[in-house]
Amino acid sequence: MVRRAERVRFIVYGFAGVAFVLAVINAATQSGVAGDSSFARRWWSLIPILVLAAMAAILAARDLWLLPRELAVRRWLVAARPLHEPLRQARLAAERVLEKIKGHPNRDELEVLSSVGWQNLARLAEAPIEGRDEEDLHRRAARLEAYRVALSTLEIDTLLKKDWSDSNAFQTALEKATELLESPERGPESLDTNGVRTTPRFRSIAVLPFADLSPLGDQEHFSHGLAEELITSLTKIQGLRVIARGLAFSLAGQDLSIREIGRRLGVETVLEGNVQKSGDRLNVTVQLIGVATGEELWSGVFDEDLQDVFKIEHELVQRVVEAIGVQPSSEEKWALDKSSTQVVGAYDFYLRGRSYFAQYHGRGMEFALDMFSRAIDLDDQYALAYAGVADCSAFLYANSGRLHEHRDRALASSARALELDPELAEAHVSRGVALSQGGRPDEAGQFFETALRLNPKLFEAHYFYARHHFTSGNAEKAIEFYESAAKLRPEDYQVPLLSAQIYDDVGRLEDGLAIRRRGVKVAEEHLKLNPDDARALYIGANGLVSLGQIEEGLEWARLARELQPNEPMALYNLACVYSLAGETDDAIDCLAACIDNGFSYRDWAEHDSNLDAIRNDPRFAELMTHL
Repeated sequence: MVRRAERVRFIVYGFAGVAFVLAVINAATQSGVAGDSSFARRWWSLIPILVLAAMAAILAARDLWLLPRELAVRRWLVAARPLHEPLRQARLAAERVLEKIKGHPNRDELEVLSSVGWQNLARLAEAPIEGRDEEDLHRRAARLEAYRVALSTLEIDTLLKKDWSDSNAFQTALEKATELLESPERGPESLDTNGVRTTPRFRSIAVLPFADLSPLGDQEHFSHGLAEELITSLTKIQGLRVIARGLAFSLAGQDLSIREIGRRLGVETVLEGNVQKSGDRLNVTVQLIGVATGEELWSGVFDEDLQDVFKIEHELVQRVVEAIGVQPSSEEKWALDKSSTQVVGAYDFYLRGRSYFAQYHGRGMEFALDMFSRAIDLDDQYALAYAGVADCSAFLYANSGRLHEHRDRALASSARALELDPELAEAHVSRGVALSQGGRPDEAGQFFETALRLNPKLFEAHYFYARHHFTSGNAEKAIEFYESAAKLRPEDYQVPLLSAQIYDDVGRLEDGLAIRRRGVKVAEEHLKLNPDDARALYIGANGLVSLGQIEEGLEWARLARELQPNEPMALYNLACVYSLAGETDDAIDCLAACIDNGFSYRDWAEHDSNLDAIRNDPRFAELMTHL
């Protein structure tokens, strides 16, 4: 495609050049201009030709401006092409993006380019080298050359990603590639049943929410929960890139083909399915689709007793892993085989609890706490349910008057979860949150670190560790973990909008501006599908006001207050919005109302620069004495 474009360009420029020369000769020899005519008359006769020449010069200059980026991408693609068959599809995708570069692409298209480049480099880093003969050494040299050439893509990064928050993505991938090449150990290749080293057919997957086909249509929590459990299981395989739940689920609600969804998510495979739960029977139908060709790679129908749901889930993960071509390590197999409960009723209550917890407000948290508690009533060995109780109790402690019973329950439940499963990353996060809010920050940090070691892909570990650092006054660490959380869930609107003000606080104003714009955009997309999400409204309102779009921000704030007039978390955030907008009285009123309704997160309020505009107001000082 690129070569064809070059030929067309060469022909056009050649034709234009010849036409230009002929036109000049014609103008110089035309009979209407006498040989002794003045220089001015000859000059005026050449004006049309000069205009055409100027236009041609502009087009040529534009091509020269784009040429370094085009050549860098092309050299990168040429070097990568012979290395491994899976790179073929990535090369084609990158060439399509290359064509878009020539048309002054928008930010979304540039992000696609960055994503494609990162995926290609990751694949290069993971491509196995199986021996030490001449051919293998040649492949090693080719890979090293590919990485060297890939460094030139940083030129694109410099030219086009001036305010991107993730500007070191290529460099990170290159460092990983160099580390793998220098190490004597093999890459993430795997062994088949005969002990022969194999290479996965695919390295990325998105799991869409399973449709609820139950007779009453009341099992969405179960169908979505089953898909989410599959995502959680698949993320335990380190060599497999799994799209986060929120991003995959958000695209499923749009009128898009599977191939288009896969293209937008930048994955090679997509898993979709439906669940029909009727009485004691459970029917699950799924199919795995290859994005590049649209072909069905594997499909399965599971029709079992409801009590066999764990068997279905386990077999489904195994079949998907086999179809992708991944051979998990022994540790990963152990993690995949591990089950938190074998009690179907407890599992159902746990899934309901998670759906309520995701609402992230007081009433939803109370419902979630009740669901998790019912799960424990049915299975008192259910570690994840204890972690859920701890998370709900910690939230209620901070937003319902700091009742000691909530704090004590958070500490006791998180300790019980760890006692039941010391290797459960979620339990370590719950313990860290409980200790952080219980005034034991140093101990809390140790549990967050352990959670990250056990499961580096666990979003909650990064997110709550960032919040912990913020309340401890460690802005740089808060930024670090908000950034890592954003990489795991780029669709999450909270992370960029919460972290933007921290960038401002440390003087990184351009970074803060870029991240805030991205956060508002993500919130807008989220609200298109969830218009009644008050949290998206009030956090988005903060971003809008900070960007100078005060009227629109205040309108979002008004809608949020109508939806949750007495919710402490909402009222606190609205106080921040009004403070930023210069609406001092409204800010004080919301802050007073949130405290009256149970908000008591003093550490957060003390470090929140959003409230600086009202901090010198005597009424603010009085309110702080009640926290």
